[in-house]
Amino acid sequence: MWRVMWQYGSSRMGPMTAAVAPDLQGVLDAKALLWKDLNAYGDPEPVFSEHPALLRTSMLALPHLQADPAMDLAGYAHVFVPTQQQALTLVNRLRAERDIVYADMQGEWQYPVKFGQSRRVPTAEILLSVPVPGTPDLSSEQGYLGPAPAGIDALYAWTIPGGRGTGVRIVDIENGWNFGHEDLKGNDNGVIYGPHSDNDHGTAVLGIFHGDANIFGVTGIASQSSLSAAAVMYDFKLRKWNAAAAIKFAADRMAQGDVILLEMHAPGPNTHGNNSKSQQGFISIEYWLPEFAAIKYATGKGIHVVEAGGNGGENLDAPIYNNAFSRTVRDSGAILVGGGNSAHDAHPRSRIWWSNYGSRVDVQGWGLDIVTTGGRSEPSYYDRISSADESKCYTQSFGGTSGASPIITGAVASISGALKAAGRATLPPSEMRQLMVETGTAQSDAPDFPSATQHIGPLPDLRAAFSRLTLGGVA
Repeated sequence: MWRVMWQYGSSRMGPMTAAVAPDLQGVLDAKALLWKDLNAYGDPEPVFSEHPALLRTSMLALPHLQADPAMDLAGYAHVFVPTQQQALTLVNRLRAERDIVYADMQGEWQYPVKFGQSRRVPTAEILLSVPVPGTPDLSSEQGYLGPAPAGIDALYAWTIPGGRGTGVRIVDIENGWNFGHEDLKGNDNGVIYGPHSDNDHGTAVLGIFHGDANIFGVTGIASQSSLSAAAVMYDFKLRKWNAAAAIKFAADRMAQGDVILLEMHAPGPNTHGNNSKSQQGFISIEYWLPEFAAIKYATGKGIHVVEAGGNGGENLDAPIYNNAFSRTVRDSGAILVGGGNSAHDAHPRSRIWWSNYGSRVDVQGWGLDIVTTGGRSEPSYYDRISSADESKCYTQSFGGTSGASPIITGAVASISGALKAAGRATLPPSEMRQLMVETGTAQSDAPDFPSATQHIGPLPDLRAAFSRLTLGGVA
């Protein structure tokens, strides 16, 4: 399935600062000749479903974003077609239209997850059944919680009022969560957007930053934050997705200092053939303009967006990306996350071969060996504790930028929570990003993976960040 998306410019939609805009559905109906011979899955739809007048009102409240024509959310539309060739045909037609200022296509998104045999403990399911009387405390196995340089020092953050993310709302945008997991009971607001599907990926993600602070299982970095989820897929039968709409919906219900986590990547222009399993060429979602605009809308409201950098093994500074990842050309404001080797590797904090890299990648998290909540969909999700009850399963081999990004999400929420508890203003997204880069533990080198040319950024260090902010008073 392919998503074709485009944006009508001011010649059709009028100036962004106008309080009203044409009804986009009427514009789409008038352009039926562009796609009537293609086997489209349904009619073209606006990307953002709110009335154009409401979308314009949203932008009028953010005057600092109005200089960017990409931010006219009222002009975005998309349609789904079954083949890459049909998508390319339609994109070429759209680009020839005078009123259309942007058109591109997007292959179906995926979770940016990578598993590997954990280097922490050998696994054998027969040895990992739930012990009597219940699940043991696994927090000592979550090495990413520990002090720098191995971890982000969440253990120190928890000694600071608010350092567990108190008063911060986090929305995880992807699909599939088991909110009935035994270790995900606290501060749960469920799915606020789109249909819910049960999937172990989201469950593993949530355990990293939101696992309950109790005497069993894992402990999340920001366990006292308030958790919600939003679905990328909005039509499972026809396989339709729309990350941009989910981002805006979440942002409109959040406050400054809250955090959106984007757990997705998609095949980019350098993906060759059917590489859905290898994820070769998959890139972060902000490459496509509707998602870029939605992310920029959220960060423009003071909401932190943590975005998986993707597992495509790509240099995001390469010419094929046409400066889409150059901050001198455009900046969504998101924190882009790469995958680094864990403390169990011979070269911790070095780039893992599959992680995307480049000047746009801000920070890294562990990309392998992550102990977190799991399920029963495949053995990797229950290779630490196996139970017939999926709500009592745990993994020790979760990874990818799927695993790295929730580590960063927890760190951001920890800082925001501590600032709130101290009665101080939360940081603007650009300052939070800069703080984590400047106070983190530097990326290391490994054979064939030099940090100078394969940049994924530092691993955050919460103790150093809190010291910079004079929170806690301990260097």
